[in-house]
Amino acid sequence: MKLPVQEAPTYEIELPLTKENVIFRPFLVKEQRNLILARDEEDTKNIFSAVANLVESVSNLKVNPLDLPMVDLEYLFLQIRAKSVGETSELAIKCPKCEEGILKAKVDLEKIGISEEQQPDRIIKISDNLQIEFSYPTAKMLEAIDGQSQAEQIKPMIMGCMVRIYDEEEIYELSDHPDSEISKFVDSLTMDQFETVTGFFANLPVLEEKVHYICENAECRHEFDQTLRGLQNFF
Repeated sequence: MKLPVQEAPTYEIELPLTKENVIFRPFLVKEQRNLILARDEEDTKNIFSAVANLVESVSNLKVNPLDLPMVDLEYLFLQIRAKSVGETSELAIKCPKCEEGILKAKVDLEKIGISEEQQPDRIIKISDNLQIEFSYPTAKMLEAIDGQSQAEQIKPMIMGCMVRIYDEEEIYELSDHPDSEISKFVDSLTMDQFETVTGFFANLPVLEEKVHYICENAECRHEFDQTLRGLQNFF
């Protein structure tokens, strides 16, 4: 007689930026092992790859993590983690005030998210008769430019996120135009217009949580606040 195979429960959530509904199951022991190995290597690319593979697996290949905005991917991962190993994550770091002390904190993963007020308008007015509509940068796009300088990142990000241009008479679908035309348009922006456009990216929502640590050493009890951002901080 074969051993019984357990069926994992499924959950449904709405992603904060795209508003897409995603169904997922908790991750399994073998999948958690891959996450732990990636975390222990402390390599951001390996962590990203492990998280992307996990999201694809627990959504039964119905979610392409690389096509999601990074905030949506991070939020989805936190929800998967919460349903898999518990809603609370315990964090510990060395105390800077005493040699033997450990600062500890607890984070409720299900409460981490973004508000509607954090979401910028995706249609940017750059002149009296010209507007640009943007999409949010995807995880794949951000991963591709990771490690580049800010000056190297900005133009590819602008070009990759431009969806359409509006003037008083026409709507220009940028998917119908070659990269060379889009590049020329970006290069033709005035400095004020360029600053307006880059403001959209500067104000993109991020998944973050302010954590309050307290040293466990009774003779120290040092308190410390830290803001966590990025996938590696929420493992």
